[in-house]
Amino acid sequence: IDVRIIPWLCFTYLVMKTDANNITNSAIMNAEKKHDIKSELNLSPNQWNWVIACFFYPYAFLEPASTLMMKKTTPSFWLGRLMVTWGIICGCVGAVQKYGDLIAVRVLQGAAEAGYYPCIIYYLAFWFRPDQMARRVAVFYSFGQLSGFLGGFLAFAISHADGRLAGWRWLFIMDGIPAVLMGIVTFFFLPDYPQTAKFLNDDEKSAILGLLTEHSPSKEAKTWDWKQVVALVKNPSFWSWNLVSFFHAVGGFGLSFALPTVIFELGFMTPVQ
Repeated sequence: IDVRIIPWLCFTYLVMKTDANNITNSAIMNAEKKHDIKSELNLSPNQWNWVIACFFYPYAFLEPASTLMMKKTTPSFWLGRLMVTWGIICGCVGAVQKYGDLIAVRVLQGAAEAGYYPCIIYYLAFWFRPDQMARRVAVFYSFGQLSGFLGGFLAFAISHADGRLAGWRWLFIMDGIPAVLMGIVTFFFLPDYPQTAKFLNDDEKSAILGLLTEHSPSKEAKTWDWKQVVALVKNPSFWSWNLVSFFHAVGGFGLSFALPTVIFELGFMTPVQ
């Protein structure tokens, strides 16, 4: 199971985070030629802040709905659909001509990528017990952190394509293509549930299902249970975990989105460096 599922999920998450984070690299790509995204679209600092922030509003509010839709459909379809959609929208960033265009596409990209991370956690719960998931989720999450490393090198390489079409436009176009291709592959490659996995025989399916707990989600279970929702809201760990997640997002992701521009404008490096 690990060989068939985990590497593919890690790779797709790496691409997703790279697509989402490269907006920061576009702010300093070819800035010495005034070919960066802020110069070409005449964006003020306040407008740039909204370009960054507007992504997260639909991303946050649509996550629960997206996770429910994965169960209403199938994991392979819904996750594949997410990849294809955000890949197309990411490529469209390379065609924007003004501030309003960029805001609209960023909002759509946030909506398209919403739910991918919680969908993956939910999907893994169909295959593994909670005590088996920690190490796998840690490996999966670590690939998202590699996106900054990969995105920086990708932006550096693509910046040399700057010409009639600005380098930052090429960056988003090239970012979108892998996501679309991965989505198409996911439709056919990703197994949905242990009960329907074609790479497992009947004994292996029974063994996997036998290891799961009675509270594990299943293909046959109903999607929504209000009793479970009420019990979750009453659980103190639910609120403490959300608080930790909130501060991690503000301190971690907030810094990562601002850091390339801050370092550049302080004069410590050129865009290439």
